[in-house]
Amino acid sequence: IGGFISSTFMRGIDFVNVPTTLLGMVDASIGGKTGIDFKNLKNIIGKFEFAKIILIDESFLKTLNEQHIVSGLAEMIKHALIDSTNHWNSIRKIESIKDISKEIIYSSILTKVKIIEKDPTEKDLRKHLNYGHTLGHALESFLLGTKRELLHGEAISIGIILESYLSYLRLKFDINKVNQIKSFIMKFYKKIHFEIKDIEIIIKLLKYDKKNINDNALFVLINNIGEPTTNNEINTIEIKEAFKFYED
Repeated sequence: IGGFISSTFMRGIDFVNVPTTLLGMVDASIGGKTGIDFKNLKNIIGKFEFAKIILIDESFLKTLNEQHIVSGLAEMIKHALIDSTNHWNSIRKIESIKDISKEIIYSSILTKVKIIEKDPTEKDLRKHLNYGHTLGHALESFLLGTKRELLHGEAISIGIILESYLSYLRLKFDINKVNQIKSFIMKFYKKIHFEIKDIEIIIKLLKYDKKNINDNALFVLINNIGEPTTNNEINTIEIKEAFKFYED
């Protein structure tokens, strides 16, 4: 919000990002995306505007409760899955939030920076960072303002499981690795139950996704860990099957 206001006040003034959450450090503060939610739609109003400086101090993490640390972990999981097997294996060693080291955080930051330097305004490569976010954002929007409202990372953790399974359905991504991803994520996040009517509303919300072309939701899926692909069209039956996999 601060970045968005700064980018529009007096037609734009410089701003500095000082993230105080793990999510902010590894994701939100980096990459120039600014935005606000509007009518329960996630970040629907915004623009690309890069901070003059991003100052990251991990001592802020001592002020956070476990829920907010775990929320940031979801983005670190995503970075690992789109980056490399080695990165994923290092993340998988995390048994508790105490294992999230400065080095692992820095590795996650570098993954995002490496992508953004090549594609700052999301014309191609940067779309890989949306892995887990197409359904994750729809879930977040669906639950926004309800008693079941989720933090961003909590919604994205579900999105990663769903879109990993969709990668299996569409791209034959190894189902054993899909189960591995699900098992790791479920160590940190509570399972959310979705009724059929909930899933149908979530599917309708996909039409507001910013990656859409001609009202078709386009997914980032993975052929394998470290091999993301863009512009994958998914049908309603497949999405419902992915939710069934998540809840089983």
